[in-house]
Amino acid sequence: MERRQVFDLPPMTARVTEHQLIARRCSCGTMTCGTPPGGVTAPVQYGPRITAIILYLYAGQFLSKKRTAQVLAELFSAR
Repeated sequence: MERRQVFDLPPMTARVTEHQLIARRCSCGTMTCGTPPGGVTAPVQYGPRITAIILYLYAGQFLSKKRTAQVLAELFSAR
């Protein structure tokens, strides 16, 4: 019997989740707006997994910011 194995990774792409916070004005004039989920503090931000990859490449592998951005664009289609 002869065995042959191929190890590979599934295709990976960045997944974007958009949270829409709707603001409405009450008849009394008070403006009310929804609150974002916990941990969402900016209009655009990186999630914990991609942040870990960025830190690993930038700080752990000593890639420049430009090279780190290039790797993210090429591997995950994330500019």
